[in-house]
Amino acid sequence: QSPAETALFALLSQLPVAAILITLACALGVAVVAIFFATSADSGSLVVDILTRGGETQVGGWRQRLVWAVLIGAVAATLLAAGTATGENALGALQTASITAGLPFCVVLLLMCVGLIRGLEDEGLPAMTPDPRKHGELQITEEERAARRPGAASPSGQPGAVKNQE
Repeated sequence: QSPAETALFALLSQLPVAAILITLACALGVAVVAIFFATSADSGSLVVDILTRGGETQVGGWRQRLVWAVLIGAVAATLLAAGTATGENALGALQTASITAGLPFCVVLLLMCVGLIRGLEDEGLPAMTPDPRKHGELQITEEERAARRPGAASPSGQPGAVKNQE
């Protein structure tokens, strides 16, 4: 293990009640990872269920969602078992499979970006200009604008003079 993975436990081992703290940290770590996996599997199975229902978001039955959750878990377990059986790092095999499956999808994403740009160009909507009143710019008259130009005569007749407002 690298030092980054053991840094917390090295820190906890220096404290007076090290055995208790390390046990609590391990239990907390397992609980957090279990909650993460459970919520990820639940949301993943929900998305797959919605996609297979044709985009219908009103989830009718829990059985189909459960089937997808079990299938996703079975695929992950199979990949981990395959990595362990071949003698290589099981997590490494799972990561390799994820990258291998995700690489062709990058091409699909690039094609989707091109399609989005073409679709936006086809719409040809005019660019929106911001309303100055909503963006804090002051509405000034032409006389005030002319008076603010460099070298312009002020209302008192002298360039740069400030009018006393009493």
